[in-house]
Amino acid sequence: AMRFLLLALLLVACAPASGALLAQDDFATSASGWTVTETLEGRAGYDDGQYRIVVAEPNFDVWATAGKDYADVRIEVEAANGGGVEDNSFGAICRYTDEDGPSYYSFLVSSDGYYAIGKTVKGQSTYLSGNVMMFSDAVLRDPPAHLRAECAGTRLTLWANDVQLAQVDDADLRSGKIGLIAGTFDQPGANVVFDNLRVTAP
Repeated sequence: AMRFLLLALLLVACAPASGALLAQDDFATSASGWTVTETLEGRAGYDDGQYRIVVAEPNFDVWATAGKDYADVRIEVEAANGGGVEDNSFGAICRYTDEDGPSYYSFLVSSDGYYAIGKTVKGQSTYLSGNVMMFSDAVLRDPPAHLRAECAGTRLTLWANDVQLAQVDDADLRSGKIGLIAGTFDQPGANVVFDNLRVTAP
């Protein structure tokens, strides 16, 4: 019993306190370790002190990851349309792994005011917060939108501009990398810029 108690105390001591800073990035230098890719479908990379994701194909997502694996994490980032289509989706991802295809939770908004929490398992994506993306004028309040995504145990929560938009529970994905994502629907040409990323313990 004593050995178990000691292990439990060690586990508690190792978990960072709520609000503890885990990572931050202003994307001023490409040495900070984010994915840089360019394909026919789109590109992701550093661009003049921001991080830009461009999606050239319809109904397609481009994402980038960085850093180490986290189980529980709060991601805050500023994101704005960088000159692409309004009918887009963009945001943050957590618990990204890639075994037999990408798996992750996504926290999404769009330039025309929609939002969703999604789940991708081995490349197959669904929305957890409803059948479709939902509308909220909170998303449109402040370009660039201040997004906050929280993965805490089984609870997943999305805020935009300090308004809680959605909260769901899902236990399938346990830990993985954080990331940024942008996507298109029927129209190609999403172009999204991200800045001032801050990652803390929830």
